[in-house]
Amino acid sequence: MAHTNRSRPSRDANSAPFDAPFFRSLLPEHVRVLHATYPGKVPVVLLQLADDTCLDLCHIETLDPRWMAVSVYRDRRTCAEMDTIFVPYPAITRVILTPEDPGAQPQGFQLEKSLAASAG
Repeated sequence: MAHTNRSRPSRDANSAPFDAPFFRSLLPEHVRVLHATYPGKVPVVLLQLADDTCLDLCHIETLDPRWMAVSVYRDRRTCAEMDTIFVPYPAITRVILTPEDPGAQPQGFQLEKSLAASAG
C-alpha cells in the first residue's frame, strides 16, 4: 500500500511551485506573520524571475490559473509610480519576503488590495 500525504494536494512534478494557490493563501499568511513579528516595518515582497529580473510588488491585480498580473514599484525609494506586469507562474524562481524600514521604502506589499483581487 502506498503512503499518501493528505495534508497537501498532489501536484504535477512539472507544475510551478509558486502558483495561484500559493499567492492566494500561503503568501498572505506569511505577510501577516511578518507584520506581527516586525511591527513598524513595511512588508516587502520581491519576485525573482528566471531571467534574474526582480519585481518589487505593490499588490496582486489578478490570479489566473496560468499567470498573474501584478503592480510593481518602479522606484522602491519613492513608491510613486507603478507598472502592471503579467507573469507566467513558471517564470517565478524565488519569492522573497522581508521587513523594511519605512525610511528605505515608504510602502510595501499591499495585502488587502491583493486579497480583494484574489477573491474576485
